[in-house]
Amino acid sequence: MQLRSLGYRTELMLLRLQGSVVVDRGDHLVVRTPPIPGFHWGNYVLADQKLLDRPLADLVGVFHAEHPYAHHLSLGVDGVDGRILGTEELRRCG
Repeated sequence: MQLRSLGYRTELMLLRLQGSVVVDRGDHLVVRTPPIPGFHWGNYVLADQKLLDRPLADLVGVFHAEHPYAHHLSLGVDGVDGRILGTEELRRCG
C-alpha cells in the first residue's frame, strides 16, 4: 500500500523502531506489536482510503481477521483529502 499521509508514515517508522511489525496486504497494512497485544495503536489496521467506498463492517471484519485475539478495535484510514466515515455509519457498527 502506498502511504499518502505524512503522519502515518512517521507513526509507522516510530513503531518499527520500537519493534512493531507492519505487513502490507495491498489495500491495508496490518500493524502488530507482539510483546504488547493490548497496545491499541500498536495493533491495528491501516486502510487505504478506497476502502471507505465499502461498508464499515467490511473494514471491521478485516481487523478481526488480522487480530483475532484483540479485545479492542483500532482502525486507521490513510488519506489526505479529509474524507471520513459518516457518524451514522459509525453508530451502526459500534
